[in-house]
Amino acid sequence: MAVEIARPVGGMTVYGLLSATFDQSIKAQGLQVNVPIEPTKGESWFLSLAPSYDKVLTGFAAEYMLGLFNGIEDLREGVPSFGVLSFDRMAHSDIGSSIDIFRQLTRAVVRALTMEQVPETPEEAFALLAI
Repeated sequence: MAVEIARPVGGMTVYGLLSATFDQSIKAQGLQVNVPIEPTKGESWFLSLAPSYDKVLTGFAAEYMLGLFNGIEDLREGVPSFGVLSFDRMAHSDIGSSIDIFRQLTRAVVRALTMEQVPETPEEAFALLAI
C-alpha cells in the first residue's frame, strides 16, 4: 500500500510518499515494525506529484522517523496486536516534507492496510489522512 500527497499550502506544497506491507501470517510477539534507515540523502525522483521546483529524494531519512513512530502510536487501539508491518518506500522533498506529514501518511497507510474494504471514493480515500 502506498500513499503520496502533494498539497498546496500557502506558497509551498506539503509533500510525502510512504508505502508499506502488512503480513499477519507471521505470528510475531506483538506488532513488529520494520523501518529501514538509510545514511544517505537518497536519489532524486522526478516522477513525484510535487511541483518541479521542489527536489524530491527517495529513501528513508532519519529526520522523519519520529513521524512514522508517532503515526503508529496514534493508532495503537486500531492496530492489530500481531504481525509484521514493513515500511518499504519513502520519498521526501527538500522544502515540503515534515515529521507531521509522515505522521499523517503513516496513519493513512496503516488504516488502509487494516481495512476490510478499500476506499471506493476520493472522499473515503482522503478520510484515511484525517486524525
